[in-house]
Amino acid sequence: MGKSAPIICKHSKDATYNKICVTGANDVNQPNVLWGEIGKSTTINCSHTKGVDYNQMYWYRQHQGETLKLIVFTATYITKPEFGNEFNESKFLASKMVPESGSLTVKNLDFTDSTMYFCATSQREGERQLPCLSQRGTLLTILCL
Repeated sequence: MGKSAPIICKHSKDATYNKICVTGANDVNQPNVLWGEIGKSTTINCSHTKGVDYNQMYWYRQHQGETLKLIVFTATYITKPEFGNEFNESKFLASKMVPESGSLTVKNLDFTDSTMYFCATSQREGERQLPCLSQRGTLLTILCL
């Protein structure tokens, strides 16, 4: 797939999006599928090849038939992640220690956590813009073992 120009949008804590900005198939990487067990935690790792200037990371969740919802924003230069309105640190842990990668941990898994998760990255600027999003996302499937 060829590269396409990003669509620039403003970002807010309670943002939901129905457009995905894509700059290239291989810029942002995360696993396609991840399995988790009820009551346990699982971590989704994300990396990118856009360079060290892309030190901000966003994590989104998308249930089937719904728009993307921001779970959390984090960056190498902040100490406390900023959560979207429906989400908090009791359920999610975001880590961003280096510009090129980060992770999202989903705690105390239940069946409602079975959905698509997307990571995205952007540069630090005066106003945040809709970042470069992973094209495929991670399908998290919860098992009852």
